[in-house]
Amino acid sequence: MARGKSVDDQLIELAAMEISAEEISRRLGGAVTPARVRQRVNDLLTAGDWLTDVQKERALIRILHMNLMAMRGEELNADNAKLQLQYANVLLDRLDKRQAVTSQQLETYNANVGRTLGEVVIHALAYMKGALSAEIDAQRWDLLVEDAMLSARQAIAAKQVDS
Repeated sequence: MARGKSVDDQLIELAAMEISAEEISRRLGGAVTPARVRQRVNDLLTAGDWLTDVQKERALIRILHMNLMAMRGEELNADNAKLQLQYANVLLDRLDKRQAVTSQQLETYNANVGRTLGEVVIHALAYMKGALSAEIDAQRWDLLVEDAMLSARQAIAAKQVDS
């Protein structure tokens, strides 16, 4: 398969592209049986989840980059192009999934910030109304509440994170 890569590296690369154990065995020239491919990949990947999702994405990017650099001097053929497209597809799928999760987390964060700030404003207004009710007439109080709510909306908007 690839020059300078260990059999373990090749097994992981091919397994990450969701290639069957039988096909991996064939690509390795039959040097590793399909049963051994399954066992070794399982051993390598269950030896502890020592890579985060971001680290896995970086590994895929590095693999793609190394392969593209290695191919620079070579004539591009259908097999090389197909392999690089598979890497790119796996990487793009992972990035799309991560963006979807990140967007959902940001929406949740924004909702929580808004809810918390709203509760703080309500609490502060209740306190102020109780403390100042004898000193401020009702009409003035209503104007101050409107100003406070506008200020709160601005503070909430400032805390929102765009996805």
